[in-house]
Amino acid sequence: MNNVEASNKKPRCQHISKIGARCQADPQTGKDYCFFHDPEQKSKQAAARKQGGEVRSRNTEPKITLPPNLAAIPLQKPSDVYELLSQTVNNFRRGEMDLPAIKTITYLAAILLRALKTNIQPDVAELLADTINQFRCGQLELRAAKAIGNIASLMLNVLKLDAMQKRETAEAEATRAAEAIGRAQSTSSITSAPTEAPRYDNMDDTRADNTRAVTTPTVPVKPLEDHDLYPTAVTIATVNTATHQARHA
Repeated sequence: MNNVEASNKKPRCQHISKIGARCQADPQTGKDYCFFHDPEQKSKQAAARKQGGEVRSRNTEPKITLPPNLAAIPLQKPSDVYELLSQTVNNFRRGEMDLPAIKTITYLAAILLRALKTNIQPDVAELLADTINQFRCGQLELRAAKAIGNIASLMLNVLKLDAMQKRETAEAEATRAAEAIGRAQSTSSITSAPTEAPRYDNMDDTRADNTRAVTTPTVPVKPLEDHDLYPTAVTIATVNTATHQARHA
């Protein structure tokens, strides 16, 4: 048996991947699977992956340059932030601080100014101030400082959105209250307005308090004839005519 045949017969891990490929790793002694595919080693596999990730994270963590023995700054008002940036620029110009460090401090300082300007939640400003001072003193890693800055920025956005929603709700309630008052005043003015007497075109249809009005019929006046104009003269003439006829009879 040559070396090629011996290598072909060398045992391999029995694990088959999802695409049908077989694992080419050596199996554990007395087992059919390698360490990473052994069903009995699940907990140890997870611990190994976690440890490997932590090692890679430490190896890839950028090294930053910071001046030694930096004093903490209160960072409670905008003038404190100005002092921080002034010191940072001077440290960078003297070569005591590198570019990643100055970028991180500037990023955190910008978020801190937002927190101080809004004054919505003092805890966020205090968190950022502590983060900046810890980073400047070398007590906090670069990635951790940036992560805290991202969280603080998101917290400020959430607080701003919450304040906007509360203001919109208050304005909507005030508008509804004003509309309700307007409707009540309109109803009150209509109720208290004097009632005008009803007007009727036909006198026979007039009614007040459900009682028919009594009307007096109008009798048309007959034009006077000529004899109606002088009733006394007519009477005298009639008497004289009768007397004359009696005499001749």
